[in-house]
Amino acid sequence: MNRLIVCFLAALAGMAVVTSAQSDSIFVVRQDVSTGMAELSLISLPFGDVRIVSNLTFSFEFPLVECTVDTENRLVYLVTIDVVSGGSIMYTLDERLNVVNKWTTPGTNDFFDLQYNAYQSALYGISVVSRYGRVLSNITAVPGNNNISIDHLVAMPMGWYVNASSFDGPTNRYFALINQFPGNANWTNAQQLVVADFSGIVTPAPAQFYPLPQPQSNGGIIHFLGYNWDGDGGRSIWALSVGPGVSNPSPNTLTLVSLNSDTGEYEAVADFGQPGQYDIGPLVVDSGDQGGNPYFFCRDTSSGLWMLVVYDVMRTQQFHVVRRFMDSSKAFRAVAYAPW
Repeated sequence: MNRLIVCFLAALAGMAVVTSAQSDSIFVVRQDVSTGMAELSLISLPFGDVRIVSNLTFSFEFPLVECTVDTENRLVYLVTIDVVSGGSIMYTLDERLNVVNKWTTPGTNDFFDLQYNAYQSALYGISVVSRYGRVLSNITAVPGNNNISIDHLVAMPMGWYVNASSFDGPTNRYFALINQFPGNANWTNAQQLVVADFSGIVTPAPAQFYPLPQPQSNGGIIHFLGYNWDGDGGRSIWALSVGPGVSNPSPNTLTLVSLNSDTGEYEAVADFGQPGQYDIGPLVVDSGDQGGNPYFFCRDTSSGLWMLVVYDVMRTQQFHVVRRFMDSSKAFRAVAYAPW
């Protein structure tokens, strides 16, 4: 009898852990590949259940969409570029995915790639200053009207654009993966990691630019970024690459990689699937109590179905498929983590 009681209590303890983990969520942009129309959904972790789908629908040309979460006020910021005017459209939605505010720009003051930092109550984004000019900026949007101010902070090298970005709130550091615009003279597929330290103040700041391994030599083309701070001093940036993998030299291998946030050092961690088996999708890091695990979406090229995958950093050091989504008509385009 005592043994049964112990087993029962252990089972309850296990249930408590699972229930706690369910408080974490991700906001996801899904786009109909036929019509171009998109919606925002709230998906719970760790099981991948779709909890809410927004009434808001919008259209964009991929990859021109990004979302980020204000954990202070439990708001989601969503930005895209209007397919008609070419101007930026930004929404805030509450945790039930009701639209709270909407702002638009005329196409001459555009911004993109948002990152919200709750420690500063500040919204960062990339301002488009010319055809090939991009500047990391502080975006201020006044609720209730269409006023948006953009304060330039850190200029990207001319001819380079931001592929993906992330933010470390406790240290007020911004991270970006930048690529060269293709088609320009002397264009290469080189990539750099940008680290800008704002030291608690939203003012122009010095930035470090770390060259990353040349793709196809000892790594692949890197996509998406997710920053992790594990609370014990461990800090790393997770990303996905397509190229030669850890154990497979094929140039079409989907590989989880880690970037050192202080030096830009690149480490290939693990390959997922066979070469060419999956199309890459957005990545995010669960930074909750059980966090540090990178989640990402990918598309099975044989079935056309999308899936949510997690890499268990702390326990198994293996990939686990969280959920397969049976609607192949909707692609996963952007994702943001929320601690609720």
